Amino acid sequence: MIRVAGVDGCRGGWFVVIANADTEKISDFLFVKEISDLFLQSYKLDVIAVDIPIGLLTAAKPGGRNCDILARKLLGHPRSSSVFSPPVRDALKYADSYINASNANRQSSSKKIGISKQCFGILPKIIEVDRLMSPNLQEIIKEVHPELSFWKMGGETPLLYSKRVGKGRQERINLLSRVGHNNIHSVFNNYSRSEVDVNDIIDAAAACWTAIRIFKGNATRLPSIPEKDANGLLMENWV
Repeated sequence: MIRVAGVDGCRGGWFVVIANADTEKISDFLFVKEISDLFLQSYKLDVIAVDIPIGLLTAAKPGGRNCDILARKLLGHPRSSSVFSPPVRDALKYADSYINASNANRQSSSKKIGISKQCFGILPKIIEVDRLMSPNLQEIIKEVHPELSFWKMGGETPLLYSKRVGKGRQERINLLSRVGHNNIHSVFNNYSRSEVDVNDIIDAAAACWTAIRIFKGNATRLPSIPEKDANGLLMENWV
């Protein structure tokens, strides 16, 4: 069985949806405290699609990485606001201070670009993944964005509602059901909301759908020829 996974960060760690790429059906749900727990099992998975920035700029630039700019262009307003610019790598040293992290970002280039509070909120998770990543591991682990997955799932049409409201959650659940991921309801109540939110499960399922597409060669890479960062990691997003 060809196994692929979609991963989304959550309050307690990381939520994982695993699917059989042959049948395109979800086979398992998994919650891990540390993403290293999953990466250590990467040999058991053919693709791991993670909703986290992989590959970071050395100097900040308007709009962030090329893959971020292209993602926003596809999503359009207002869904484009869900794609934030990741920090430059030097900002990772300051996960304990928003002011210091933002200052490090500003000092990285003449553009004086800081980071958003949203970006700072997931800085520990960006650091967690960045410490583990390598060019070889990136052959299996791919960066994705759930809103791009839903955009593609819906016929390259941005969603009408934010995932923060009931209509938005239902909109996304309906799309997942349409592509055969109709069993996610079964685990909504299996996890404490202090560790895993319903949106984390929905987003991980969307990432899993894209992981299937990546394995089958149906996904698109943004940009088609990505740049590499200082650590040799590709700055790309898959949809």
